[in-house]
Amino acid sequence: MKEKKEENIEIPFATYDIDGKKEKSKVQEHPKKHADVFDSKKEKGEIVIRLKPIKLDARTVERAVFVGIILFLASLLIFKPAFIFFDNPLDTNVSGAVTKSDETNTAAAASETTEDSEQLSPTTATTTVVTEPEEEEEEEVVDTTPKLTGKIKLIIGTIDTVKKEVGGKITSVGFVVDNQKSAFVPEVKIYIYDADSRDIYKTKPRETFTAEDVLGAGKKLARVVPLLAQFPSITGGKSVKLELYDAETDELIVDGIRVVVIE
Repeated sequence: MKEKKEENIEIPFATYDIDGKKEKSKVQEHPKKHADVFDSKKEKGEIVIRLKPIKLDARTVERAVFVGIILFLASLLIFKPAFIFFDNPLDTNVSGAVTKSDETNTAAAASETTEDSEQLSPTTATTTVVTEPEEEEEEEVVDTTPKLTGKIKLIIGTIDTVKKEVGGKITSVGFVVDNQKSAFVPEVKIYIYDADSRDIYKTKPRETFTAEDVLGAGKKLARVVPLLAQFPSITGGKSVKLELYDAETDELIVDGIRVVVIE
């Protein structure tokens, strides 16, 4: 018998083993050939979108980076984030300085505290009394200068006498000139006599006093003039007469007499 040539017959979907059992079909794996990596199988109810591959080169990347930087800077100019201007976005103060937000928060807290205290405390009406400053009363200048009476007075003061074994004498006469008129230079003539004296003593002064300065209005002049008038007898009174003159005009202004007794 002729030997049958063994032929390799491929069974595409099943093989048989020695026992004659049918093995499961092995599907030959073939590498997928993709005409386009972006193609997909079209099944029922599906829409296939064919995408073209994106080719990136150095020039495209450079342009993309440049455009991104421009957009970033533009966003800074538009929105102005707080941290760009070195402000504290968290409203914290590291150096301990008081920021505006701290002042605002403090004022808000104070106002809230005040409102709470006003709500808790009973309402009380406060009356503000406005006192006008007292006007300083001007002190009235009181004129202490005595008003002039228009008269000049001559007052006879103390008269000193001395009693001796035989007779006696007058040693001094005091007087006061009170000028209540106009200024002048006083001159006082002193006469001393008694009933037994000669007439010459009645017309001739025993002593004359003339002031060195002008006596102004409202002023006074007091003097004690020493003199000597002897009497052989001390019986009876002794007359002391004074005449006041204006020394410049020799005009008699006033006169006066006083009677004394030598004791």
